[in-house]
Amino acid sequence: VQLLVCIAMMFVYGMKIGMETAITGTMPSTVEMVEGMTDFLMNNMLWPAWISGVLTLFALWLFFIIRKKNVFQEVSLCKFDKNKVIPLIFLGVATSFFISCALSLLPLPESMLESYVESSQGLTSGSLFIRVLATIIVAPVVEEVVFRELILSRLKKAMNIWVAIV
Repeated sequence: VQLLVCIAMMFVYGMKIGMETAITGTMPSTVEMVEGMTDFLMNNMLWPAWISGVLTLFALWLFFIIRKKNVFQEVSLCKFDKNKVIPLIFLGVATSFFISCALSLLPLPESMLESYVESSQGLTSGSLFIRVLATIIVAPVVEEVVFRELILSRLKKAMNIWVAIV
């Protein structure tokens, strides 16, 4: 779904380039167009993340409705203990800090680190609302529903739990 959303965004960008070309009469080079599309996608990375997450959840909901199954029962959604929110936030921040420190200590090539920083800037730019929506709400919900509750629960029925986890 995320790939399809990214392709749609590239199509929109291509339409923008086409309209600019029609207005100005100058066609950008292929290299300029590819670089422009890449920059556009990198600078708007959170949009495809949350749009694809919402579309995935909607498709799953629709799938279960068509099959006449209870969505909440199929994905085993349960109430979350509100007392765990603050400790989990601290755990998330600590894990992020640990990973950042570990990356800085590893003897990684400079080009790889630059690429990592450039890629992660797309996740930290944009409005705070979209960042919270995409990275704190939609992504974890989609991950839990798709991977843990749908895929893993069905694999556990067919094989040993450890094989299913791997």
